[in-house]
Amino acid sequence: MAQDKVEIRKTYYPSGALWVETPYEDGYNHGMEKWYYTSGALQFETPYVNGERNGIEKFYYDSGALQFETPYVNGRMHGILRGYYRSGVLVRETPYVNGERNGIEKFYYESGALLRETPYVDGEKHGIAKEYYESGALRIETPYVNGRIHVIVKHYDKDNTNIGYVTLYKRNREVSILRC
Repeated sequence: MAQDKVEIRKTYYPSGALWVETPYEDGYNHGMEKWYYTSGALQFETPYVNGERNGIEKFYYDSGALQFETPYVNGRMHGILRGYYRSGVLVRETPYVNGERNGIEKFYYESGALLRETPYVDGEKHGIAKEYYESGALRIETPYVNGRIHVIVKHYDKDNTNIGYVTLYKRNREVSILRC
């Protein structure tokens, strides 16, 4: 049985530095495609199987620190996308199922404290999204139904003892603000 030959195609910056390395097999991207900064540092890498993304795609800051990890299965985002601050601290986690957001998306302050959590169902915001002060106190609650803001958004003061004001929505548009 003849073994297929993997061809590596390379593209260069005008300066002559390597820009992209793409492995091909039978005319399809197959293997780890790599893109580079002009400095030569790895910018991102994407695993391919028979022309489709499969595995964890990784993006890097120019310093070499990991910026994003995006999981793919059969060409679609599937799993937990993770993003990082330059410091390496987690900035976000977004769950995907078959290419759509599904589950609770979370964003974090660089201190590691939870900043925001937003529920998704089939790619649309659905449920109560919550935003927090860095202290951990609840800042805002926003209800969503099928991707649209549903009636009342509550805004809390920093010590979370009072609702400072509410914003009323109709057809996903702000119609009034009420001080409490």
